[in-house]
Amino acid sequence: MAYRLIGRIGLIGLIMVCLVSCRTKYVSVPEYHTEYKVRTDSFVKRDSVWVHDSVSVWMKGDTVFKEKLKKVYNEHYIYTNKTDTVMKTDSVRVPFPVEKKLGRWEQIKVDYFLPICCVLAIISLSLLWLIKRRF
Repeated sequence: MAYRLIGRIGLIGLIMVCLVSCRTKYVSVPEYHTEYKVRTDSFVKRDSVWVHDSVSVWMKGDTVFKEKLKKVYNEHYIYTNKTDTVMKTDSVRVPFPVEKKLGRWEQIKVDYFLPICCVLAIISLSLLWLIKRRF
């Protein structure tokens, strides 16, 4: 009867050791987003001057005629591209998991979990064997 009680207590202790774990703490960390907006404007400007001069000399009898002809054409295209860039930076807080450093005992439990469980199981079984042998 007593060995059943000790067995149950040992089993409960073993289950409690198996369920121990570390907690994760969430801390908000800024996340940056950058947005670029580009706008391009094109301008066409017509601004040209063409000059055509011609001089002709001709004779009719004993008279010399001199004619001047001047033609002006305005055709000139100027292309202009203007680009504006707007950069907008935005920061958004996002939860990020941060783990705290383990204490000495917690680190020992993490590193030596299996050996501790084996030692506890051997001690529990030896106690059960001693109690069964005595009674």
